[in-house]
Amino acid sequence: VNAMSALQSDPNNASLYRIVTANDEDLTSFLKRTYGAGSLTLPRFFVQSALQTINPGINLEKLNAGDKVKVPKL
Repeated sequence: VNAMSALQSDPNNASLYRIVTANDEDLTSFLKRTYGAGSLTLPRFFVQSALQTINPGINLEKLNAGDKVKVPKL
């Protein structure tokens, strides 16, 4: 949550994020693949809202293969 908040505050700071290429998947599958099962304990609304803010134009409900998603570095 702290990493997500920091990235929202400064979305162009490359030291705060990394780019992950999506598969054909939903946000839950993407987060689990990217961060592990522990990511599923985070409030979904918060995560989706924060990621949508830093990834305008990407449909997080249904990611397409090849979508480049900016996520916080942990």
